[in-house]
This record gives sequence, structure tokens and C-alpha cells, in this order.
Amino acid sequence: MFFIIFIKYINLYLLFYYYLGILSYLLFKFSYTYIKIIS
Repeated sequence: MFFIIFIKYINLYLLFYYYLGILSYLLFKFSYTYIKIIS
């Protein structure tokens, strides 16, 4: 029982970090192109 809850929490954690990584990557990409356009 505890193991199943543990796996569920690990999945949520991984999903959270996955989306966080995608968001930070997109933010970095947009800011990089924005700086390139300005300069």
C-alpha cells in the first residue's frame, strides 16, 4: 500500500520537474532570441 503511494508521488514529482524543465527551456529560448533581436 505504502509502495503504491510512493510510486504515485514519484510520478507526480517527475512530471512536475519535466514540465518545469520544458518551461525553463522555452523561457531561455525566447529570451535568447529576444536578446539576439535587440542587439
